[in-house]
Amino acid sequence: MLAELEQKQQNLRDTMLRISGAIQVLEEELAMAEAQPAEVELNVTATS
Repeated sequence: MLAELEQKQQNLRDTMLRISGAIQVLEEELAMAEAQPAEVELNVTATS
């Protein structure tokens, strides 16, 4: 029983570590996106 709980505890730690890493990557990507100037594509169509 103790071994099962220890395994669950380790699995939970591993999962939390992966989630933490994913959050860090997303925060870094967001910071890079905010630092870049916004690129706006204008489609101009001539009308007569």
